[in-house]
Amino acid sequence: MMLFRPGHRLAWERVIPLLAASLMLITVGIALLHRDGRLPVSTAAPHATPTVDPRLVLHPRFAPVAGALTHGVGVRGTLYPALPGRNALRLTVHWHARRLRGTPMMLVATMPGMPMPPIRVTLVPRGDDYRATLALPMLGAYRARVTMDTLDGRATGALTLQLALLAP
Repeated sequence: MMLFRPGHRLAWERVIPLLAASLMLITVGIALLHRDGRLPVSTAAPHATPTVDPRLVLHPRFAPVAGALTHGVGVRGTLYPALPGRNALRLTVHWHARRLRGTPMMLVATMPGMPMPPIRVTLVPRGDDYRATLALPMLGAYRARVTMDTLDGRATGALTLQLALLAP
């Protein structure tokens, strides 16, 4: 039996319902497979990748500061928020296992290799520690020269103030 004879209309009348029924069965089959979970459902939009590495977002933190001065004087403390701009520096001074208080401490911070003026502050005693606010203009390592008068004479030394991009 020939379906497509020239000039014969009955052939098209048989083919069109067969094609429509086939398309309907295929559509129903695909819908059932999606519903049962056998075919993956595609999402409308792909998952967005983060545009910024979250480790690079700066957050305030307490950066440790420690060092040794002459005459056996030890210095330990924190720098907060450890970001460019105004930072609070708190230092505790130890000498022969006891805390030193009383005389102001001078600090001069520079950034090695950078043509910027020195940052000078005086740390004043408050309670058991010394405090000062200093403006550090950019991320990086600052070398701070410290001078303090003690019973044994003038104690001097250096500290590193670190404004790091990534927290340790």
